[in-house]
Amino acid sequence: MSFKIDIAERERIIKSLNADPNYMYISAKHVSMEKQSDKICTLFEDGLSDNQLLGYLTYRNYRSILQNSYQPAVEKLELLKKLSYNKLNFFNIEFDLLEEGAATRNFSFTHQTPRDDVFNEVCEFAMMDPESARSTRMRQTVEELLMNAQITARGTKSSLGKMQSYLKVEYTESLIAFSAFDDYGSLECKKFLKKVETGLALGLNNSINFGKGGAGLGSSLIFQNSDSLFLGVSANKKTRVSSIMPYNVTERKFEGLQRSLHIIETK
Repeated sequence: MSFKIDIAERERIIKSLNADPNYMYISAKHVSMEKQSDKICTLFEDGLSDNQLLGYLTYRNYRSILQNSYQPAVEKLELLKKLSYNKLNFFNIEFDLLEEGAATRNFSFTHQTPRDDVFNEVCEFAMMDPESARSTRMRQTVEELLMNAQITARGTKSSLGKMQSYLKVEYTESLIAFSAFDDYGSLECKKFLKKVETGLALGLNNSINFGKGGAGLGSSLIFQNSDSLFLGVSANKKTRVSSIMPYNVTERKFEGLQRSLHIIETK
């Protein structure tokens, strides 16, 4: 399955979008983004490897890499356009990632909530069989998102009051989005991406056997299951990690996905 858009079409889309002074800065070239630091700096590309994608956000000044994929580039760009006007909207649980008309529900959890219970509720809402092979990647993503929030809660004094976190689920005929919200604001985006790098480099089996602290297996699973991955943090206030992935499809549909990756940081 090929998702590529030729360079002429990308340039046409970019020219129309960059004409809006309020829109994020988009480029189809790997140029310095320092002069555009007041906007969301987005590289609109095709054919990037996972390592290239991670490298641009970890070691360069890009905050957003967008590729056409199972979720069309035009839909992704419209979502980024909404975010470009006010990044703080991303941390509002009412801010949707999928198109208008998507089914949506929020599931609350604490650091003590069994993850299986939440996943089973999610499957009931999304009309998925929790034991189906088609729900395997959903299970991996949901469990890792929940676990990351729960681990943070255990290490936070506010967890003594069983502060609630939330998992927002949205789905359409072709896409499903999972967003984990917590009120700790402790996510370190670069650290997360470096864990993904390590997990991908070691491979699945070696990551599992890496020992105490792990080697990025969970982060790698979220990344590899995503068509688009958003890492959002408002320091010491709010974290939102969101994964958009194909909905109710065979494993083959995940082959060749051109992932998009976004970092949203506010003070």
